[in-house]
Amino acid sequence: MNKKGLAPKRVLGIVALLNSINAGATGITNLRSDKKAETRPTKSGKLAMAGETVTLISYIAAHVAEQDKNPKLAKLLRKLGAGAFAASLPLAVHATRIYIERAINGNAEKENPEEPRQITDVNRTLGSMAMLGRLSGRS
Repeated sequence: MNKKGLAPKRVLGIVALLNSINAGATGITNLRSDKKAETRPTKSGKLAMAGETVTLISYIAAHVAEQDKNPKLAKLLRKLGAGAFAASLPLAVHATRIYIERAINGNAEKENPEEPRQITDVNRTLGSMAMLGRLSGRS
């Protein structure tokens, strides 16, 4: 993408840098963690990756639109790419911070430890059953 000038060099550089740091930090975390290969991506990391994907696809589509002699569409797609990149940047920085903290601390735990999943699911199921019983008139 860089050689063909499909996207701005700064955008490509920042995406590559953040993803490289994340990969390195995840590798270190996996090496230092008691739970090998248990590192999970953060929600912010998933959203950042989605934004980066929209960014890159928008820039590629803008290039295609230019080739088809449609400058208005190309301009719109470039703005979409820039907007998606701007929106994904804070999420990507947050995810990178979390991955670095995990690497330093050597744990592969989630961002915020939550109530055990099974207990939450049981409570939700029991609540649903009670509500259905009330609605059907069988209390």
